[in-house]
Amino acid sequence: MRRNEAPTLTDVARRAGVNKITASVVLSGGRSNTRVSDATRERIIAAAAELRYEPNAIARSLRRRETQAIGFYMGGFIDARSLFLAEVLSGIQQSCERHQRDFMMHGAFRGDTIDDIYTELVNGKVDGLILHAFSDSALAPRLATSHLPVIAITDPIAGLPSICVDDAAGGRLQAEYLAAAGHRHVLYGVCPFRLSSTVRRYEAFCAAAYELGMTVTAGAARTDNDIVSGVERHFLELETGKRPTAAVCWNDEFAYQMIEYLRAQGINVPGDLAVVGFDGSTSPIPSAYRLTTIRAPWRKMAGDAVSLLIAHREGAALPEQTILPVEFVHGDTA
Repeated sequence: MRRNEAPTLTDVARRAGVNKITASVVLSGGRSNTRVSDATRERIIAAAAELRYEPNAIARSLRRRETQAIGFYMGGFIDARSLFLAEVLSGIQQSCERHQRDFMMHGAFRGDTIDDIYTELVNGKVDGLILHAFSDSALAPRLATSHLPVIAITDPIAGLPSICVDDAAGGRLQAEYLAAAGHRHVLYGVCPFRLSSTVRRYEAFCAAAYELGMTVTAGAARTDNDIVSGVERHFLELETGKRPTAAVCWNDEFAYQMIEYLRAQGINVPGDLAVVGFDGSTSPIPSAYRLTTIRAPWRKMAGDAVSLLIAHREGAALPEQTILPVEFVHGDTA
């Protein structure tokens, strides 16, 4: 063995004075017809300890036909600064730690084809996959018919078991609160992405708002390239007496951006405009105010997805859909 190289099974066998097969039988702990005396076994274990030998994880995975790892893929750049993604990643990591599993994040790179991504995900690196993707994803149908256990989170996908939050209930809670507070005209910042979860919460809000006698005006939420969103622009272009009195945002990050922008323009929140979000994610940096929002248990959702995949590996059937409850959080902004 050369210096700075990891010891091999051959090195252990040579140190113990046995052949490689005998050393493998003792150190792998697997079943074998090879009989090994107690004295030989102790000699092999002592040699492995002296050399600080660690069994090869890849070889061990091939023998067991499992990697002890759970994967996560969302079809785009994983921005850990996102409050939503921070909750999801924390939930997966904490659950993997409880179940003594490794956690692998798969990235998507420009130029990769669906075939490339599919091959990367099902190539045996993980025992199960947590998927966050658009409902019309071209990748999802292929994963649904693969040998790999896959569970969709946040947005249900046809053909795959899913776990999500009760978006519709959240939309109704937002409408009921604003109506009870006396608001009659509401702006809604619609999600700029093709996410069925955000469509459900928007449609549920509108249905409840109309029943409660409110008028809803939809506007495009800010994207990375926007300085101001359609919601803020619409509000500021109207005469003071004709402006809506409340705004509902498709997520908390947009709500925080809106409040920051409006206050910079001299608009009082909630005096001139009440603002309600959706997420309830916590930030490590406390803000100067508490956002009125819907708290969605993203961390629990992600952690439960890990538990479901592991249960499936052990023979349990995955439920077609699991929906977690949400709750209204009264803050300082509405």
